[in-house]
Amino acid sequence: MRSSNLEHTPPLVVTDVRDALELPFAGLTYSVRPMLADIRIRDERDALAWPRTYNGRGGLTTAIRLSPGLWRLIRLERGEPRQDEEVASPEVNERMVEVLGPGPFELVWASRFRIHRRASPRFRVDLLTRTFLDSPAFLRGAAFRALRLLFGSLRVRRISLRRTAMLDLDYPPSPILDGHDRAAGVRLPDPLLRGPDGAAVRLYDLLRNAPVMLAFNGGGDGGRVETDTGLGHSIAMGPGGFTDTSGLLRRHLGGDEGWMLIRPDAHIAWARRRPDGIRRAVSRALALPA
Repeated sequence: MRSSNLEHTPPLVVTDVRDALELPFAGLTYSVRPMLADIRIRDERDALAWPRTYNGRGGLTTAIRLSPGLWRLIRLERGEPRQDEEVASPEVNERMVEVLGPGPFELVWASRFRIHRRASPRFRVDLLTRTFLDSPAFLRGAAFRALRLLFGSLRVRRISLRRTAMLDLDYPPSPILDGHDRAAGVRLPDPLLRGPDGAAVRLYDLLRNAPVMLAFNGGGDGGRVETDTGLGHSIAMGPGGFTDTSGLLRRHLGGDEGWMLIRPDAHIAWARRRPDGIRRAVSRALALPA
């Protein structure tokens, strides 16, 4: 096994920012005993429709398919989990049978955690958390029946799922997001692209855990792609690069040529059609030294 020096790196204390701003973090911890487990299955159960839900007297079990053969089990039941409580294979097997049926499986990873409802007074309370996690089975059942009727609408289903997954979350203007810049703070779409070799690939599969520049060349002399933006990692869009047949990216750009700076959190810092001041714009958006 390759050694790593990560254990010698000081941990990042995320509460420091909140403490420095003197923001309260009031709330409560739900009296639920949640469990997560990733499992691999290699039989006909992998073709089952999902998400799958089992609403029993003891709690709620859900299964979602992360990728071919890889499923995530989510279990919510009343109780107080201990910090060091492990999830044993027999328990995972019991939950798997509830939603996927009996059969062999490989346990990839499992853990127990706590669910808190804590926030700054500037944020809203999440009513769905209380409805589905802190109510008896008959109330959850009624809620699921109502949602089944509501989700019969494809539009409602799409909007609700995107909001639940926070895929429609845009950021307002801030010291590093100029509200005058095009598409600033907008969630980056994930269109299906065509690579130079004709292969299909999702845009998010090309991203790294770091800023990236999308350089659009609409078919001109290619000079825009070669412009020095001060950012090492870039993805060429257009002739000789990746093609977005959906037009989603060009819509945010406002044309066929220009640049789009993508933050590590998959949001657009800005979209620009001209190279003027582009290095300075990169530094500002990423809070880099001028």
